[in-house]
Amino acid sequence: MKNKIGVFFKLIRWQELFFVTFTMFSFHYGIIIPMFDYFSLKPAIGNSELILIILSSLFIFAGGNIINDYFDRKTDFINRPESVIVIFKIKRRQAIFYHLVFSIIGIILGITVSLMIRKPILSLFYILTVVYLWIYSVRLKKDLIINNISVAIFISLIAVIIGVNEYFAFEKSISEWNEINIRPIKLSVQIIFGYGIFAFIINLIREVLKDCRDIKGDSLTGINTIPVIWGKKKANFVVFLLSLLFIASVIIGWELYLSELIFFKNFIFADFYIYSMIIFPAAILLSSSLFGEKQKKYLTLIRLTEFIMFTGLFFSFIIRFALYAKI
Repeated sequence: MKNKIGVFFKLIRWQELFFVTFTMFSFHYGIIIPMFDYFSLKPAIGNSELILIILSSLFIFAGGNIINDYFDRKTDFINRPESVIVIFKIKRRQAIFYHLVFSIIGIILGITVSLMIRKPILSLFYILTVVYLWIYSVRLKKDLIINNISVAIFISLIAVIIGVNEYFAFEKSISEWNEINIRPIKLSVQIIFGYGIFAFIINLIREVLKDCRDIKGDSLTGINTIPVIWGKKKANFVVFLLSLLFIASVIIGWELYLSELIFFKNFIFADFYIYSMIIFPAAILLSSSLFGEKQKKYLTLIRLTEFIMFTGLFFSFIIRFALYAKI
């Protein structure tokens, strides 16, 4: 019984689901609530809506992971045979069944929360996400560059969905916009969308690195990735350019926008955190990207991108601390 539960959690990739949950909680409790408290206003998304948004995202994300593993089993068997679950540990019909059940539950929860915040059009986001994940697994995954961009866009959408829901829910909860009530939602959405850009670039880097790691299986199963078509040397250069873009984006976003906000004035720890915990690891990624083509290198750099994602996400709690310190 324990083995079956372990296999199931591995199938849905529980670590990724935990990160999705942590991301949404971080944005809500690290950015939105403190920002509204700073301006003495109350956010429109309560705990019940937040839980539904998170659960909907988790079910859809889990369903997407299952269908991706279903179509990816041949490639995974070549690259990492020990990780293959569909066929060896779970039947193909079971995988399809789990995918459908999880996706349908996710859509129902998404529709429910969209109706709760009185913005039914948002239901399309949850429906289209499920359709998109199926198309990606069947078709887009095999297309050069589009496959990497597709994954990066999806991850960035997870980052912004909390902000989008809060915006529409807050809009419905007020009689009209004014100078006072527009400021907390404007700042919250701007910061969260900045996180979306952050998530897009770092995940694009991670996907290219994963393609370098999985080049053998991808080439044998007809998946057209950057390292398969252009070679690892050029793929390394792509990672270098994206890392440079990431570092530049973070520095510009911090120096020209975030650090100028009143609650970050004279808050030296935020400067230290940005440069030591985000930019410095990204600089290591940049300097390491051009040299070497061994498997160990790509595994190390993938872990480094995950570390940067975590430290970047944890910065939301630095924002929370800065806001409450000024109240």
